[in-house]
Amino acid sequence: MTHRSLIFLLITNVTANTLATGEYHVYRGRLSMTGQDLLNLFNYAVSELEKDGFCSSEDAEKNRQWIREEIQSIG
Repeated sequence: MTHRSLIFLLITNVTANTLATGEYHVYRGRLSMTGQDLLNLFNYAVSELEKDGFCSSEDAEKNRQWIREEIQSIG
């Protein structure tokens, strides 16, 4: 694992945990502007991990799908 991949992995962990709290939801399944920014950062970090070869395209899509499901169920 490279330093770059580690940084993006940490970003995905922190943003996913933060979004899963519901603190950045306007209501169930709907993110606030800050929440949307966190989701954009999560998606960017996942894309960078995919580009680095740290995860496959399938794993990256599973991560994106998982965070969407978490956002829909929490809030």
